[in-house]
Amino acid sequence: MGLSQKATEEYKKAYKEAFGREISDKEAQELAFELLSLFKIIYKPVPEAKKEAMKRIIKEYEGVLTDLI
Repeated sequence: MGLSQKATEEYKKAYKEAFGREISDKEAQELAFELLSLFKIIYKPVPEAKKEAMKRIIKEYEGVLTDLI
């Protein structure tokens, strides 16, 4: 199952804004699928027991991350 036409158009728009070039519907579908596959692999919900520690770490490094952007 692929992306809806609306999702494809949104992805193409975001891609053009980020990289400065237009892509075809087929390329948008392929790239979006690869991106979603990557998120599926790396995304893991934070267990309740570790949420407070994560909040503390994020707060501690918030300024550093903002400076990098």
